[in-house]
Amino acid sequence: MDDIAGIWTVSGNGFPEPADREALAARREQLAQAGSRHPDPEVGGFVEAVLDHPVTSPLLDSVLGNSPYLSHGLTCDAAFTCRLLSAGPEQAMAGILADMDDLSRLGQETRSELMVRLRIAKRQFALAAAMADIAGCRDVMSLAADLSDLACSCLQASASALLREAHDRGKLRLRQPDLPTEGSGLVLLGMGKLGAGELNFSSDIDLIVLFDDKGVDVDGGTCQQLFSRMARNLVEVMARRTADGYVFRTDLRLRPDPSSTPPAVSIDAAAAYYRTIGQTWERAAMIKARPVAGDMVAGDAFLASNSGFVWRRNLDFATIRDIQSVKRQIDAHRSNTGISVEGHNVKLGRGGIREIEFFTQTQQLIWGGQSAELRGRKTLDMLDLLAARGRIPHATATELSECYVFLRRVEHRLQMVDDQQTHTLPETPEGIAGVATFLGYADVAEFRRQLLDVLARVNRHYDDMLDRKKSGSSAFDIDYRSEQVRDRAVADFGAQGFERAADAWKIVHGWMAGEGPANRGERAVMVLEEITPRLLSAFSASSKPDATLARFDGFLAQLPRSLGLLEMLSAQPQLCDLISEIMSSAPRLSEWLRQEPGLFESVLQSDFADLELPDDVETDGHLVDSARRGLVRVFYKLEFRPPEIGAELERIIEQEMQGGFDLQTVLDMHRRWARHRKFQIVVHMLRGHLSPAEASAPLCGIAETCLQSLVPAIRREFEQRHGRVEGGELAIIAGGRLGSREMTLASDLDLIFVYRHPDESLMSDGARPLAATQYFAKLCRRFINGVVAPTAEGVLYEVDTRLRPSGRSGPIACSIDRFEKYQRDEAWTWEHQALTRARIIHAEGDLADRLPEIIGDVLTASRDRGKLGRDIRDMRERVRRETGESGNSTIKLRHGGILDADFIAQYLQLAHACDHPEILLRDARSVFLKAGELNIIDPQTADQLAGDMLFWRNLQGMLLLATDDNQTDEDVIGVLGNSFGIRSKGSVASSLSSSVEETAARVSGNFSSLIPPGE
Repeated sequence: MDDIAGIWTVSGNGFPEPADREALAARREQLAQAGSRHPDPEVGGFVEAVLDHPVTSPLLDSVLGNSPYLSHGLTCDAAFTCRLLSAGPEQAMAGILADMDDLSRLGQETRSELMVRLRIAKRQFALAAAMADIAGCRDVMSLAADLSDLACSCLQASASALLREAHDRGKLRLRQPDLPTEGSGLVLLGMGKLGAGELNFSSDIDLIVLFDDKGVDVDGGTCQQLFSRMARNLVEVMARRTADGYVFRTDLRLRPDPSSTPPAVSIDAAAAYYRTIGQTWERAAMIKARPVAGDMVAGDAFLASNSGFVWRRNLDFATIRDIQSVKRQIDAHRSNTGISVEGHNVKLGRGGIREIEFFTQTQQLIWGGQSAELRGRKTLDMLDLLAARGRIPHATATELSECYVFLRRVEHRLQMVDDQQTHTLPETPEGIAGVATFLGYADVAEFRRQLLDVLARVNRHYDDMLDRKKSGSSAFDIDYRSEQVRDRAVADFGAQGFERAADAWKIVHGWMAGEGPANRGERAVMVLEEITPRLLSAFSASSKPDATLARFDGFLAQLPRSLGLLEMLSAQPQLCDLISEIMSSAPRLSEWLRQEPGLFESVLQSDFADLELPDDVETDGHLVDSARRGLVRVFYKLEFRPPEIGAELERIIEQEMQGGFDLQTVLDMHRRWARHRKFQIVVHMLRGHLSPAEASAPLCGIAETCLQSLVPAIRREFEQRHGRVEGGELAIIAGGRLGSREMTLASDLDLIFVYRHPDESLMSDGARPLAATQYFAKLCRRFINGVVAPTAEGVLYEVDTRLRPSGRSGPIACSIDRFEKYQRDEAWTWEHQALTRARIIHAEGDLADRLPEIIGDVLTASRDRGKLGRDIRDMRERVRRETGESGNSTIKLRHGGILDADFIAQYLQLAHACDHPEILLRDARSVFLKAGELNIIDPQTADQLAGDMLFWRNLQGMLLLATDDNQTDEDVIGVLGNSFGIRSKGSVASSLSSSVEETAARVSGNFSSLIPPGE
């Protein structure tokens, strides 16, 4: 008996007191008699001993004095009671599950024999699980997992027996009669709490019975008839009450269209249903779906194929409204009006379990399409992960998790009393006192207080999620559908800064009338009505409210569908301010949004601003200003941790590739990912949180990550046809702005492809072999097409390959020997200028070492500085002539502009790298600073040039963002002011004009003085 004490002395607070002491005495007597009547005298002696033992006696009193159902389990099977008390609940439950596994593997019992064995196993398991819970051996969620394991084992045993029965009767020819479920085509999907492994104590089980008729050999009927009959028999085996009780109440009503479909549905029919008319509540239900018995391979394949129905590629904020509608129907059905104690339903009532589950599933449906890790089934795990990924506050996750566990404990104890599937608390104070006692409360008032507090906290979080109230200035809180308020609305528009107030009224009134394809439909108008006050408030705060409203109206009119965007603005009202900024200041972005409204999702991602910069980190050669530090965190990630964003992209692609590799999908995913990442950067630039110069490095990081990821993907498809060249290696050299890490939004990619192979005569080893030279030329052309070809997601980047040896006349890819010879002996000065920016972004084998050596040797060669200067000056004039930009019309090509500054840096590198190879730093600003350190040029001049280059890059970057044909100078100036820290429009205009001329004059003067004219 000492061992028994060690097993059951677990709970530090002792066991719950018996609530019904009158019944306790009678039940103790019944248990004693059951022991004494047992044919094995040892059982009787053991029962007598445990009834008097100082540990097991109060444990038994807790069970006998609170639960008629558990008391019956103790007394009806005294031998099992002895085994349970002597070995402990863990061993007892493990033994029952092992018996069920044997039963499912063999499938030899008749249906009636199986029904008896399953019911005895359920009764014994339920008793062991309940006593483990009461004694504190198992926490409530472990208990839920144990019960779920039992249900799965019982279902597998039933499926095996029914399949074997059909086989023996000649109705179905199984592929492996000794393993009936494997390849059988019968799929049992566990839904709800069974699918999640979270069954409550007296839960029914929700199943969808599917069948795969491909390869199934049926005789004497159809697959539909056979598997529907099997589904009905399964329900009978599991749910019919007999003298031994029942196993699990079984519900098949979650199947597609249950009112008109048979109990078993073909996989093809189910897939078609979900693909065409599946509803939001069914998407939420499918989150927890998993194969629990039958043909597990077929079940997994169905869920993988149905993933697109559950998880939407774009963030799905419309889910909130749909879930709200479902909950309202539940509340209306239950006449649910408030929070109470007596008679409150802890599952479906306000603040109950269902609200926590709806809260979690709604967040999963919103974010899970873009993050596969948020597709889990378990409520507590998903709450933790949602918080870890920044989707909900950590405090919310902690609070809801604690509340969930508390409510599940209450639910379990309610059901342990009589094995009733109830979630409703007693309606009398005496009944509440009994529940409190069974839960271990000495003070029923404390239970009441804690329960009300939990319900209130859950309901608050749930209502906060569903809060769709209008938010905005009261001046715009008007019924825009009604013509009667027109005069008041026009006056309010005028008071809030709209100069053409009547036109503003007409625009908004048109929205409410459903004018235009984007807002046609009652639901779109309803959402527009919610967000209009907030939108108008944001527009009125812009520099040009009328123009901003008009541009948004035009933007809305061009959208083929706007509901997703409008729902997003409703759920995330802070985005109204951002869309106002975009419409008023960044037409380039508004065009991006018109093509893909889902771009807004990128600013809602948890990594938009989630990484703190270390105190000593530098970006673009200078310390990040402390005021910006928190807002450029993501760019630290892009610039200094490229493996992380590469891994992120690969995770996204793997998520899409669950059905198998498809290059077209890979290309689309690269385009989508890059566009969203660039949009994040541009939003920070627009808001003045990040300068264009600071944004260059992450823009390069995005491009480089895409190129590095595409190489193996494109090579994989290419090799399926042409194989590999043994010993062949490929490298990609980035030139231009990508090579120097100075990319802008408009930058294309300058790329050079170099390959190496051991023998010219080699052929590739694929089904369609190619000579080595032809192989690499064709592979590189395929790679370029993968980058530049327009797909459904647009173009990834434009690519320029004119920097390759011999330019347009040369092969698209050249061997390393040809590259070396050309650069040493044949290249023009302008090609060596371009080489100063060269950076290896992909290299295989020896190329990773040889190419930098070759490039370094070429750039550090001694040169005639006079000839070098003359060549560079000639090239400057040639560029201006060929582009037709010989004046001062652009900041790039004007005298003293970006081109001049770049050419100065390239001259300094080519002229001095032979003596100072450390000057080979690629980007002009770093070159100037290093030249000053080395006293190649005057340090003050170096600082000036570095500052001038930074000014040009920032100005160019903001102009690319802010200007188009319809943009006014005043609008441009407002955006530029954010970047340059000047707020007054007048001072911005004059200050920028002066700065442009002064900068150009300085750079032009330095060009003349630093680059020799030659002879």
